[in-house]
Amino acid sequence: MKKIALWGIFLISLLGLIGSLYYSNFGDFVIDLMNWKLFVWPGLEPCHLCRRARIFTYPIVLISGVALLTRDYVVWKYILPMSLFGIALEGYHYLIQAFSLHNWFCDPDNPCSALDVIYWGFVTIPLLSLIAFILITIASLVLIQKK
Repeated sequence: MKKIALWGIFLISLLGLIGSLYYSNFGDFVIDLMNWKLFVWPGLEPCHLCRRARIFTYPIVLISGVALLTRDYVVWKYILPMSLFGIALEGYHYLIQAFSLHNWFCDPDNPCSALDVIYWGFVTIPLLSLIAFILITIASLVLIQKK
């Protein structure tokens, strides 16, 4: 079970890394696919909160990848704090977007409340990141178990 949890952490964080880089370099891939385009430049400029979320996401890929190679299941000590901070950050970011709130530290040209990508009326990039951090946290809690 721990091996599956560690693989889950690695794959979820890798998907988050690839997804964030794709959005920032190429734009919204769902809209692009509906218009029969794959690579469209320029991409979406990440806001300040999105950049900070990357600070918590990207190292998890490296840490969980090394843990997979070394079969180190105590890696939850490093991953869990980052995922909990990620939950707090992306929960806050999603609330800003959901209620069109304004932050004092947001760039007026690229506000954190901007809805550049939205699916089904409520799924945004911060919500996707929040779900990823929640899943990583759950998998980290599985790694804590004694069995």
